[in-house]
Amino acid sequence: FLKTLEEPPSYAIFILATTEKHKVLPTVMSRCQTYDFNRISVGDIVRNLKSIAAKEGVTADDETYHILAMKADGAMRDALTLFDQSVAFCGKEIKIEDVKRNLNVLDSDYCFRIIENSLKGDYVSSLLILDEILSKGFNALHFISGLSSHLRNLMVCTGGGADSLLDMPESMIEKYRSQASACPVTFLYEALTATTSCEAGYRQSGNQRLLIEFALMKMSLGTKSALRPVQEAAPQPAPQPAPQPVPQPASQPASQPGIQQPLSQQTPRKQTSSPGVSLQGMMKKVVREETLPVDEQLPDNPYTEDDFMKAWLQLAEQKRAAGQQSLAAAMEMYHPLVDVAGNNVTFYLSNERQLLWMQAGPQKKMCDALRKMLNNHSLELSAEIAPGLENESQEKVPYTDSEKTAWLLKNNENFRELHKALELDVK
Repeated sequence: FLKTLEEPPSYAIFILATTEKHKVLPTVMSRCQTYDFNRISVGDIVRNLKSIAAKEGVTADDETYHILAMKADGAMRDALTLFDQSVAFCGKEIKIEDVKRNLNVLDSDYCFRIIENSLKGDYVSSLLILDEILSKGFNALHFISGLSSHLRNLMVCTGGGADSLLDMPESMIEKYRSQASACPVTFLYEALTATTSCEAGYRQSGNQRLLIEFALMKMSLGTKSALRPVQEAAPQPAPQPAPQPVPQPASQPASQPGIQQPLSQQTPRKQTSSPGVSLQGMMKKVVREETLPVDEQLPDNPYTEDDFMKAWLQLAEQKRAAGQQSLAAAMEMYHPLVDVAGNNVTFYLSNERQLLWMQAGPQKKMCDALRKMLNNHSLELSAEIAPGLENESQEKVPYTDSEKTAWLLKNNENFRELHKALELDVK
């Protein structure tokens, strides 16, 4: 393939077209001339349509050409198709109203009117405009998307020189500038937040029309806070002369310790901080909560041995249902020692391995679960090896699969014969 690319036949021209240029191997890219094709801009489409219309004797205004170019979405072939349809529908003189009706394009005047109503706080008129739009068969999602684009254009026009980002006729840009001058930036930001949120949740909403109506209400009602004038500061009262200190009797000096002053003669303490949330107060509150004993916060209801065994067997069933078969079997193998008076329970296990595993994590979780089930949060659970199994010389109870297999091979003759006859590799 590379040889063919390097020395092609004189009669052949190879053209490799792809939308994923990054996947082409560098060895192939180095032997090719690369041409990047992009979407045709709206301005180029408009200029081309005007040239064709001049040759065909067709007349139309700039806004009509802009609508055709926007509907083409960067494809000149689609723009020419829409232009031919408009000529067939309107004749040599294309009117913008006929083009909007033919192409089912939502008139931008609706968006301008909704913004005007929102600035006045008149959400009722905006809801009536929405009803008119839906009654004409326009898609509600396309409407809210177009309103978001309209707000974006207004936001662009509020910045100096940023209106060059608007790819539309100068007459439309001037119309956007006029409305943007009456819109505070805070209003545009809140309105754009409302419409984009509505657009994002439109498909998941069970009442889509109500979602759009709520967005229009938020735009109108949010205008009051955005347009509220800054209130002038209230005049400060004239400073009053400081009261003269009341002389204290010589027999009871104010600074003498151990003597209580009358309320009328006590000097008020100066408030060092304004009322409200204090970091120091929050820290003291946390310290007080942490120093509270646990017994004052959690209940310790009494229980009997029968109550504990019911909770114990119920917990074992929960562990088995959760897939912890080994833990459930270990809980049911030995009867735990319940010390009701000392509020302590001893959980017996078969070997050292089980004990280490239990102390590593399950013991604490089991204790917490039993405390909640018995509503006694002082209960303590400890684990020990069952009496008689502490001596390692004695035979251990099989626990793991390998230990169970070794025990069967040692004590079950039928299992040994089956293992030998079938040549099983049991682990």
